[in-house]
Amino acid sequence: ATPQSTPAAAEPNESPAAPSAPAVETEIANVWVANIFSSPSQQEADRAWARLSGKSGSNNLYRYETTLDGVTTHRIRVGFFDDRSAAQAAGEALVAAAALGTIPWVVQPNVSEARKYNTQTISNLWVVNLSSTPDEAESQAIWRVLEGGSGTMARLQDRRAPGLSSLSLYRYEITVDDRKQYRIRLGFFENRQAAEEAGRLLVEAVALPESRIGKPWAVRPSFGEAATYKK
Repeated sequence: ATPQSTPAAAEPNESPAAPSAPAVETEIANVWVANIFSSPSQQEADRAWARLSGKSGSNNLYRYETTLDGVTTHRIRVGFFDDRSAAQAAGEALVAAAALGTIPWVVQPNVSEARKYNTQTISNLWVVNLSSTPDEAESQAIWRVLEGGSGTMARLQDRRAPGLSSLSLYRYEITVDDRKQYRIRLGFFENRQAAEEAGRLLVEAVALPESRIGKPWAVRPSFGEAATYKK
């Protein structure tokens, strides 16, 4: 018989089959996936993969290996979803379409898994870019003022920026035309207007002249960026 998926409770005790990785790879991404097949047999996984081929639509179907108690488990997962119910529904639909006979279960993957296997380049959230410069030292100086301990963010809170308690102020590096840019961003927002308004309030709250910060602009971040920095 085709092996059944194991219950979700087993997931926290697993570790990737690869050698130990940096601590960030154990952080949980703010998305959900459905595990639709699990087996210690690679041949069984190959057969299940063949049956699932072409049935995932626009969702990401991928293979993922984990090691538990010294045994490698071959898994097939589908993602990536904003909530548990959407992941569960997609998993059940795929299992039915491929007639696998397994019981799908959902889990929030770690950040490295989400960044590696998600092919959606843009998330459905918004962030506001507060600063962008090729000068790392300048970016660090702006960061110190923007972060401001309790000062800057407290002043922003006093201005009642939307959703302050759930916001992430973070640094993000990107390469443009072979030149590294050091950016400081604030997120994450459900729409462009909220992002731009929070950016405007934060820039007004700091003591730096606009020439050093520039005009904030809202952008949709990559999925990997959202998975890494969203609280």
